[in-house]
Amino acid sequence: MSGYSVTLHKDKAFQRAMRRAGARMGDLTVPFKEGGAHMLASVAENFRREGRPEKWAPLAPETLAEKQKRKHDKILVRSGGLKSSVTFKALRDALQIGTNKVYGRIQQLGRGRLGRGPRVGRPYLMFQEEDVELVKDALMNYVLGG
Repeated sequence: MSGYSVTLHKDKAFQRAMRRAGARMGDLTVPFKEGGAHMLASVAENFRREGRPEKWAPLAPETLAEKQKRKHDKILVRSGGLKSSVTFKALRDALQIGTNKVYGRIQQLGRGRLGRGPRVGRPYLMFQEEDVELVKDALMNYVLGG
């Protein structure tokens, strides 16, 4: 630089903060647990609204007739097994959300056969943009010590 310049250097407080942030990046289990609890609430809302941001495909007439006999009117809810089986696992570097129900994949993707006839995908493991932002914020707050 010609003329005049001012140089700013990282100070000791900044260096300490960056070391703390680096150390916290090694294990993100704590913020992923917070994010997982939020994501479970989001999935429950998906079931309550029967899909979001877009509604799930309507039921086939024979499925609708069966549900009316059993007095169940919600899509993807027969016994509540799928809905209640959704859990999360917070790892050091990832957050996993899913179900151990074999038919969960078929319901999510619509691939395969379950019962009678072809399947229509009804993605219940859908997360809204605000859900993802909340998890990102939890990660940033944790890493930066906020």
